[in-house]
Amino acid sequence: KLDVAINLFLLINVFLAVIGTFWFRVNRRRNELGIRMAVGSTRLRLQQLLIGEGLMILTITAVPALLICVNVAFAGLLSTEVMEVTVGRLLLVSLLTWLLLAVIITLAVWYPSRKAAHLEPAEALHYE
Repeated sequence: KLDVAINLFLLINVFLAVIGTFWFRVNRRRNELGIRMAVGSTRLRLQQLLIGEGLMILTITAVPALLICVNVAFAGLLSTEVMEVTVGRLLLVSLLTWLLLAVIITLAVWYPSRKAAHLEPAEALHYE
């Protein structure tokens, strides 16, 4: 029961860190978003662009993280008392972790991108 509470606490902290990071990124790019809206980009397309960029960053960073996990797992640094480390288990856990982080990033990017996409182009350009 305590493990579940700790894991939930850590998951909430990851979500808050990601939303803070992407909120900052979106706010810094308001000029660019205003220009994109002025030349005809739709609000939905802006949201898709920002969410896609977040998922691209996740995928790019997942590759070196997976390499590190593979090295740690097969260098004998993990305890195998509870369960043995196998390639299938490592890939499954890595995929589930990527999916969970993708959901968190999508939710974290959705609100600030929605808020930025609903600004008028003149108002977005005024922030500079």
